[in-house]
Amino acid sequence: MRKAWRAVKIYTADQSSDDCADAMVAGLFRSKGGESDLKLQASCRSITVPLDTFCRDSPNGRHFCSVQPVLGPRLSDWRSEIGTDSARVNDLCRQMVEGLRDLHQMGICHNDFRRQNILMKLQPGCLNDISEEDMRHSPR
Repeated sequence: MRKAWRAVKIYTADQSSDDCADAMVAGLFRSKGGESDLKLQASCRSITVPLDTFCRDSPNGRHFCSVQPVLGPRLSDWRSEIGTDSARVNDLCRQMVEGLRDLHQMGICHNDFRRQNILMKLQPGCLNDISEEDMRHSPR
């Protein structure tokens, strides 16, 4: 079995419902392609959907959790790295439009589309050789 780092997004109890964004998107992808195709669909598109979802109870209530690929920096943080390279800017704009198109084709409207909410995907496997200790002590 190959090691792959994952991120876990934990919603606050007051935002944990069956109609929260991650639950609805994961449900739509599963209904369109089935559970076995979810990872394939997520890797082929300009959007990232949860790889798995679950709920956990705590003293504060029930929390919806989603397991996702580890993503890179926000577009707003990476903007200085892009500079004025028109090819890179055009490619990023194309990917953002494709992501919105994919969401709209599934009947989903992104209600907070802004550069702070756009995360960069990492190259596949780029984190595979990072140890747990190094991951815990890496700068944020």
